[in-house]
Amino acid sequence: MPNALATLTQLKEFIGNSADNTDDALLTRLLDASADMIERSCNRTFAATIYTETRDGNGHDFMVFSNRPVTAVGSISVDGRTIPQSTGTTTGGWVLASSWKVALRGQYLFTEGVQNVTMTYTAGYASNSIPPDLTQACCLVAALAYKERDRMGISAKTIGGENISFTNDELPPSAQQAINNHRNYFVA
Repeated sequence: MPNALATLTQLKEFIGNSADNTDDALLTRLLDASADMIERSCNRTFAATIYTETRDGNGHDFMVFSNRPVTAVGSISVDGRTIPQSTGTTTGGWVLASSWKVALRGQYLFTEGVQNVTMTYTAGYASNSIPPDLTQACCLVAALAYKERDRMGISAKTIGGENISFTNDELPPSAQQAINNHRNYFVA
C-alpha cells in the first residue's frame, strides 16, 4: 500500500540526510512498511476512504460509525428506507453529530433489527491533515529500521576493546503511544 502517514522529505529531515538521495528507494519502502504496520496495529485506515457498513439497528436515534473521523455521509437507510439529511434543527432526517456519530431527528430511529441499517460515508484524513503524532511515529519506526539495518540480529559487539549493547525493543515508547491514541477499538 502507498504510504499515507509521512513523506520521504519528512523522514529524511528526521534522520538528518535531506540532501542524500542514495537510499531514497529503501527509505520509501521503510515508510510504506511502517505506515502499514501502524495501520494494522490501529485496526484502521488513515487515508480518506469511502465505507459502506451494514449494521444491526440498535433501537436508538444515534449510531457510532466503525471508522473515523467521518468527513461526509453519502446515504443512510433503515429497513430499506432512505433517510434524508436533516436541513434544520426541527426537520427530520440524519445529521452528522460528530466525527464519529450520526444522529436521527424527528420520527426516525435505527429500529432494532438484524443487518437492517446501511450507511455509506467517507472517513479518514486528507494527506495534508494526518495527525502529527502519527507522522512522527511513522518516521520514528522507519528511521529505527533504517538505522538498525546494519546490526540486525546483533545484540552486542566489541569495538576497540569496548563492549556495545543494542536495545531490541519492538517500538519506541512515543510511537507506541501514538498507535494507542489512534487505535480503533470499535466492534460492530
